[in-house]
Amino acid sequence: MGFPRDDYTPFGLLANPWAYARSWTEGYGGTLRATEQRPGFGWLEPWSTRPERGIWLEFTFEADERSWSAREFFNELGLSSPYHSANVFDYCWQHESVAYLVRFLAAAPDVLIARFEAHSHGVSMTRAVIEFMHCAWSVDGLPAASEILSRFSAVAVKPSAQAVGPAEPWSFMDAVGAVIGTTTARRHGFELSIPPGERVSLALALGRGERALISAKKLLEKGRGREAELLAEDDAFWATCPQLSGDWPAEVRRGLVYDFETTRMCLQPAGGIFKDVWPAWMVNWPRAVLAEG
Repeated sequence: MGFPRDDYTPFGLLANPWAYARSWTEGYGGTLRATEQRPGFGWLEPWSTRPERGIWLEFTFEADERSWSAREFFNELGLSSPYHSANVFDYCWQHESVAYLVRFLAAAPDVLIARFEAHSHGVSMTRAVIEFMHCAWSVDGLPAASEILSRFSAVAVKPSAQAVGPAEPWSFMDAVGAVIGTTTARRHGFELSIPPGERVSLALALGRGERALISAKKLLEKGRGREAELLAEDDAFWATCPQLSGDWPAEVRRGLVYDFETTRMCLQPAGGIFKDVWPAWMVNWPRAVLAEG
């Protein structure tokens, strides 16, 4: 028995096994978190509780001379997350006879992969546009978002769809929690021609750090292998994990899955003085607590 697919909330976190904190103020790795205004995913640093900067990918969708960008507009298309584990996060929606999916997963400490797929169940050619926005954000007074975007992050693309023009820089004001800062973004648009009964796909890798583009390109080539590895981990976990069946309310059924997957996010791999898996105190700020209160 594999991961229990369901109608999960299209918002949440992914496990970041490379994140850790050394004190109240010193932390590394960041929180892998869904974005707020548009569907997407990325890092908030040093943690999502008091973020100072962020790097992420968001996406928009166009078809039949209409566009969908904000989450409330995507809700018209039935935006959902049928697969929402500690390892893998899916955004799914339907337009006309085509099912769309954007899957996010962490490939390395500084590489996040987004795999897009469109599957037509119709009888005629479908045309649409998917646009990914590579964004950086920072609190005022810290390194500018434009500097983060140009020096410390990059996107590698492996398309089977036609790109629509060059990347375009633009800026706007955004909010994360109670903090307001400046955001800069670049667009990566792809025009889709989806034959009836066929699938069209592309993959992007978001890298951060001084060697962002090199890391993103390298990990993008290994992306499907990393995805298969994480899906196998999920299946192995849920093969022995309790699940609810019968006439339980859907919210209770999904709630049990949320609880187990959140617990998985708090289990960090062996490292430092820990020779085996160790339980972190929380996802947003992974640390060992010997005594408190």
